[in-house]
Amino acid sequence: METLIIHPRTPKELATIEAIMNALDVPFHKQQEGFDPSFTGKIEAGKVAGNAGTARKSQRDDIWKLE
Repeated sequence: METLIIHPRTPKELATIEAIMNALDVPFHKQQEGFDPSFTGKIEAGKVAGNAGTARKSQRDDIWKLE
């Protein structure tokens, strides 16, 4: 099935949409804006590990060489 993402502009629109979904017996869930906490936890763990902001510069002739 497909997923629909709905952006109600007012609390009244949200309540109406929830009532319609309940009346049609369509399962739904609410998600607050922002990223999933498990995802942000992984990002923060990477920052703590000291890997944030590290990059490696490659020469143009070396991009096809496997290390």
